[in-house]
Amino acid sequence: MDVDAVVKQLSWIERVASRVWVVLTLMMLASLCFLVKAEGQIWQKYVYSVLALIAMVWLYPLYTFGFRLVPGLIGNIAVGLLAAWVVWFVSASSAIAAYLIVPVIIWLSVATVYVILLLLNNQTTL
Repeated sequence: MDVDAVVKQLSWIERVASRVWVVLTLMMLASLCFLVKAEGQIWQKYVYSVLALIAMVWLYPLYTFGFRLVPGLIGNIAVGLLAAWVVWFVSASSAIAAYLIVPVIIWLSVATVYVILLLLNNQTTL
């Protein structure tokens, strides 16, 4: 199976991406609720880490210059690393809050594979 065929098989990712991010954001907001409940206060270090992750997610179009592939790949890796750190960091306060962020890492893994395949496909079609 060539890269072009795999890209076509995974093209559904582009169609569902915005809806997936809405659901993931709701999960991250739920994570915030669990953190506030666990810590008993709104503004604390665990909440800041999740808010930073949400900000990075929703600023993605800006720092990828309108969804360009190479900046998108770098952005996916950066957000994925931040999400992994946030999972580790908030797990000290609330395991449930941490588990609610894990789907972000899973989605970014799938999206990153797709971006890499798009880059490879662009190389072979030049």
